[in-house]
Amino acid sequence: VWMVLGVAAFTNVLAKFSSLSVASRHGLTDLSERWLERMFEDPVIQQCMKEADRSVPAVGRAEFILYMLQQTGAADPKLVDALNQNFSDLDLDRSGQLDENDLQRRRPDAV
Repeated sequence: VWMVLGVAAFTNVLAKFSSLSVASRHGLTDLSERWLERMFEDPVIQQCMKEADRSVPAVGRAEFILYMLQQTGAADPKLVDALNQNFSDLDLDRSGQLDENDLQRRRPDAV
């Protein structure tokens, strides 16, 4: 029984590394229209782009890295969702950025 579970776990690890290798080779050196469209369709990336308030649709460095981590399985979707919610909880002025305004709103003497 343990051997079967061990083989399954090892296969899973190999699949993750293989996925990371393939995605980084193709995602980093060969950006295609398909990859860009898939990034634009991702709900988390859409939220990031909306908050960045860019004049043209574009994926920034942090958004690209987050997307690739999700696609390769290196970032657990539940963890990404939890961190996204954590950011929203901290972003008191809903600007899409953590800044001095959020600190001011946290202070008890803030009006």
